[in-house]
Amino acid sequence: MTAPARLIAELMLRVRRDLYAHLPDATWHKQKAMVRRALTYPASWISQRAVEVSAARYRAILEGIITGIVTNGQFRDVTFLSRYFYTCVQRHMEHHGDTYYREGVSIRNNLTLAMTQLEKAQRGADSTIPVLAQVHAILVAQVKPPSHMRPDGDPL
Repeated sequence: MTAPARLIAELMLRVRRDLYAHLPDATWHKQKAMVRRALTYPASWISQRAVEVSAARYRAILEGIITGIVTNGQFRDVTFLSRYFYTCVQRHMEHHGDTYYREGVSIRNNLTLAMTQLEKAQRGADSTIPVLAQVHAILVAQVKPPSHMRPDGDPL
């Protein structure tokens, strides 16, 4: 199983466990295509803006949405739960998508600058180690949310 497929499969299990546990299996099977569509919506939104986020960040975004729905608790009264979930994901991206966009642009720009410096270092300059250390720091930063953000992506 590829990493993206595994990520979606794990998130599907989380949705099944946290949102659909009180419903019959037949309801889950009828609605899981829409749930899968909701889980992939943020990827489409982010991709259309030509930026990327790490798989860990993507997971954190969706787990934050799921946790928010569970915390709210009103999903148990919803007739068509997958549509409700999809709408929650869309609204979350409307409200927080610009934050994810800025994160992606920042990472991309920093990585581009670091790679330019790396190319210069490979041409014979003595700054190879500092440049590689900077590239490593940028790559590590992709995994962690910025210090001004909570793990769920909301500002502090």
